[in-house]
Amino acid sequence: MNCPKCGHVIEAENVKFCPKCGAKIEEAPVEEAKEEVKETEEEVKEDNPYGPSFATQTPYNVNNTPEKKSKTPLIVGIIAVVLVVALIFGLVMSGFFSGLSGLFTGGTKTSKVVFYQSKDEIHMIKDVTAAEDKIKDFEVAEGEEDENSLIGVDKSQKHFYYYSDYDYEKGEGTACVIPIAKISDKADKNEKAAVEIADDVSSFQIVDGGKAVYIVDEDELYYFDGKESHKIDDEVDYIFAYDNMVVYEKYDEDDETYSLNYAKYSSKPQAEEIDDDIDYVSSYDPEFIIYSKDGDDGKYDIYVGSAEKGCEKFAKEATLFDYDVKEKTIWYGEESDTELTLEEFFEDDLDGAESVSMSEFMKEADADEIFGDYDFTASEIRETMEMFEEYYDPDEKLKEETGKDYYELISGYDEDDEYCYYYYCATDDTFWKISYDAYRKAHDAEETYEEFVEEWEEVKDDDLGASFYDLRYYKNGKSKKVAENVIYASAQNDVCYYSHISDDGFKKVSLKEAYKSYLDGDYNAITDFSNYVDYFGVSYSISGNDGQLLELDCDLEDFANIYISKDREKAYAIINEDDDADGYRIAEYTNKNGTFELTEKEVAENGMYLGQCGDYVYYLDNYDSEDGVGDLYARKGSKSELVSKKVTSETNLYAFDDTVYGFSSLESYDEADFYRFKDGDKDKIESDVNPYGVYGLGDEMFVFLKDNTLYYTNGTDKPVKLAKKVDFVETVSSVDFITIWN
Repeated sequence: MNCPKCGHVIEAENVKFCPKCGAKIEEAPVEEAKEEVKETEEEVKEDNPYGPSFATQTPYNVNNTPEKKSKTPLIVGIIAVVLVVALIFGLVMSGFFSGLSGLFTGGTKTSKVVFYQSKDEIHMIKDVTAAEDKIKDFEVAEGEEDENSLIGVDKSQKHFYYYSDYDYEKGEGTACVIPIAKISDKADKNEKAAVEIADDVSSFQIVDGGKAVYIVDEDELYYFDGKESHKIDDEVDYIFAYDNMVVYEKYDEDDETYSLNYAKYSSKPQAEEIDDDIDYVSSYDPEFIIYSKDGDDGKYDIYVGSAEKGCEKFAKEATLFDYDVKEKTIWYGEESDTELTLEEFFEDDLDGAESVSMSEFMKEADADEIFGDYDFTASEIRETMEMFEEYYDPDEKLKEETGKDYYELISGYDEDDEYCYYYYCATDDTFWKISYDAYRKAHDAEETYEEFVEEWEEVKDDDLGASFYDLRYYKNGKSKKVAENVIYASAQNDVCYYSHISDDGFKKVSLKEAYKSYLDGDYNAITDFSNYVDYFGVSYSISGNDGQLLELDCDLEDFANIYISKDREKAYAIINEDDDADGYRIAEYTNKNGTFELTEKEVAENGMYLGQCGDYVYYLDNYDSEDGVGDLYARKGSKSELVSKKVTSETNLYAFDDTVYGFSSLESYDEADFYRFKDGDKDKIESDVNPYGVYGLGDEMFVFLKDNTLYYTNGTDKPVKLAKKVDFVETVSSVDFITIWN
């Protein structure tokens, strides 16, 4: 399996913490009481990180666009690290699924140092930009053979952390750190320069300056100050390291409760309790802690504050929708008195629905398709048909629909491996077939209709089963109501998206359409509210302006998604006009005095929105969903420029203004051609590159793997070979990742 935070491959079973980054992998096996305490919360953390009230309901969120009939599997492996981040920002739209289509990255810090592992040897290349005959490759230490022993580099890029050994069965290892400046070409000196932090480490997080916090013996928390370790607490479950303190949860086995705690880094760190008997922690940031407690039926008292100053309750029996740590804002809902019955929600348009046409599903066949296996002559087929006319009655339903005599002959699988019934039409002397599913629907329609109507009469006075909220916005200790009758909300880029019943009401759901779903086997077509969440209107609100509403001057009915730029000046509507098309029409709206007005109807005709990096918005046009390939454009302001034709969005894309690095197609998951795209052209950097073995160093510099050989490129010159037999790579540079969902 892969770590959900850093993507590190973990082969051992029953591992509780990632050996590389320290992230929690799974619940430790404790008493059943602990599972009961966290049961609802864990469902939410997995499926809906915004609030516990939607744990069993498919939420609506405009921040995820459904993928158009792609036949290509989702990309996994190295992008697993950002997949979890993406889930924090958006949930799957009701009735669809979303695929991670690409990643844009832009370097923020540049470094020439790269670490790699070959079997059990950990190496450092001091300057990857040096000439090939002057590459300095130093052996740093010994790790665990054939397992990733590279932990990482601290924020100041002065210390490297690794495991000198690791027991993957136990999920524990020996963590070490070495100052990068002290690494030399002498392996014995490097061994002396390294500091062994601790044995039996099961969870590890880096603190800048050669420091760290970690867990040993499954639940004992320690702080390493660069020289020695200091114990902080016992019974620790989750840890989150920050610049000057660690925030953590601990589980009290006696009371069967969780508490939230912190400890500042010092030679004698003191554990301080923030609160006890908590249910769910949303933000562990020391300056903006958010947690819920005293929960009942999906509603909680919500607390906010800081680790050192304490937290206060600001909402009672509420649902947390979303929050922004940077802006220190919270979006939450207080349940309203709004109720809807099923009868109020559905449009009763069942008249005529009891009859399903059989003839419209009939497809013409030929005699060879029916009698080919029997080697009948034409005269024998004619004699057989005359026998059917003499001894059998024609199909009554088809006779009623068409006035023609259809005789059922045989049944079997057609050339598309679909089970069908075959018919002879004596009136026209033609042969026909109908699939089993269509046959069943047509012949069972009246009986099924009676069952459906009976169920409808039983449940139509029942409550819809949806909770409606007053959407509220919290900042600087103050809360204000933004909207009423909200069913769901989430925020991104300081913009809150919410689904609600508008002042004009809502579009009722067709009961006839529900009946069609019922015919197809969806026997919860009436009562499953999650099927209809998107029937409510979608609106937007700006959190940076105290929650004021942002108007969008357009019809939302065909919207699959909408993206608002970071400066809130542009909005890109992803419009699903043709279900048979591979992509979407992308329209651009411009913010004019708080209202987004249409400024370009068709930025892309058959497109796929990728995302924003810097001042540029990237998208594909002429998109082919089967290959995951399209023409890549970079848009700045209201002007688009072709970056390159035929670019795949199924691997990482590295953007530096109008220059993009990536792959034109993905023939396999092991190798593909790596390109530099610019001004409509593409220059091949190297062929047969591992698509998930490319690492950005910043300033258009990369190292990449090809056949387990590590290379360096600056994007223009011939790649330089750095090392052979490379299994794992760790770069020192800090790179910003922007996750792109389509």
